[in-house]
Amino acid sequence: MQTRANVETQLKLAQDALTQRTQLLAGRQVEGKKQLRLDPTYRQLDAEIRKYRRRLESLDRTATVEADLVQRRAERAATPKQPKEKKKAAAPATPKAVKAKREKKA
Repeated sequence: MQTRANVETQLKLAQDALTQRTQLLAGRQVEGKKQLRLDPTYRQLDAEIRKYRRRLESLDRTATVEADLVQRRAERAATPKQPKEKKKAAAPATPKAVKAKREKKA
C-alpha cells in the first residue's frame, strides 16, 4: 500500500512536469485549453495528476473508515459484557403429538 507522502510526492512531480510542458507549448504559441488538450504528452500528464488526486482521496476515505473502526472497537471494549440469558429449550415434538396433528387435519 502506498503511503500518503509517496502519493503527494508523485503528484507534485507530475504537476511540475505538466507546468514545464505547458511552458514549452506556450513557447510554441499553443494557447488555450483546447489547444493544450490536443498534445498527447499534456493529456498523459493531466491524467497522471487526476490519478494521484484520486489516490489521495481514497487514502483519506480509508483513514476515516479506520478511525471509525478504532473508535467503535474502543467503545465496545469500554462497555461491560452482558451475560447471555439461557433460552429454554423448546419441547421436542413427540411422535404421538405429530401423529395426532396429522389425524386432526385428515
